[in-house]
Amino acid sequence: MSDITFASSTMLLSLNISIWSGNKLDKGETADVRSRTGARQGAVRVHKSLLPDAQELLDLKRHSTLVREFFNARTAPWAGDMRIMKSDAYLDFSQTLADHRHTFNALVDKLIAAYGLRVDEARTRLGTMFDAHDYPSPTEIRRAHSFAIRVAPTPSVKDWRLDLNDQVMGDLRKDLEEQSNSALHGALADVAARIADVARKAHERLSDPTGIFRDSLIGNIDELVGLLPILNVANDPQLDDLATNLRLSVFGVTPEVLRAGGQFRADKAQELGSLAANAEALADMFGGAR
Repeated sequence: MSDITFASSTMLLSLNISIWSGNKLDKGETADVRSRTGARQGAVRVHKSLLPDAQELLDLKRHSTLVREFFNARTAPWAGDMRIMKSDAYLDFSQTLADHRHTFNALVDKLIAAYGLRVDEARTRLGTMFDAHDYPSPTEIRRAHSFAIRVAPTPSVKDWRLDLNDQVMGDLRKDLEEQSNSALHGALADVAARIADVARKAHERLSDPTGIFRDSLIGNIDELVGLLPILNVANDPQLDDLATNLRLSVFGVTPEVLRAGGQFRADKAQELGSLAANAEALADMFGGAR
């Protein structure tokens, strides 16, 4: 795949979600503990939850974790906080992210609506550790929450133009090409490592004829199989082969059949072990090429 073709068929994205933590260092209690225990400065720090067990804040944190998992599962690392994905997968991806953003904003509204009540509850639950000065205003709480997606084009070395002499531009293009190749190999290594991870876990669980496992052992493989076509951003044939083998390894296979044990389970364990080893080798190869 040429540099220009690759750049036009992929895109870079970053996700930034900010949430008010609801935690604060209690300097007075920290000093008291140090005084009572003889602990040195910096050895102990007492943090308090300003809204203990507030469901609204817990829901926000859980949702942000879900969104990050969704985002990371469908993209591969690139450079810094930027991740890469195929551009033809962006439409559905962005629509789901828009739904997640809507849910996030609704959860922020719920937290703000319940904030006064939760502060009153904290006054009782925190006892003498309660300090009204610890609590931001509802407006400040709202400002502490954000949900932002940044999108950027994948850089193309051949399209880079600057008003510099040929020697300098040649050196700069070489540096950018090396950086891009390193980032691409890192992205491909990440995908190969994901294959290795699910295959290795399945191999280890299934190798014990009587070992107990959850349905998610196979479900996680099925989920990754569905994502691999958009994760292989360079259409690498070796990754395609691994993806095909992973798909075939669980095609028509149910947890119930595997729990029955027997030779079929043993054969699947061996098959997934070999697949994991191949994926690990490919991840190492991509990683070494960075």
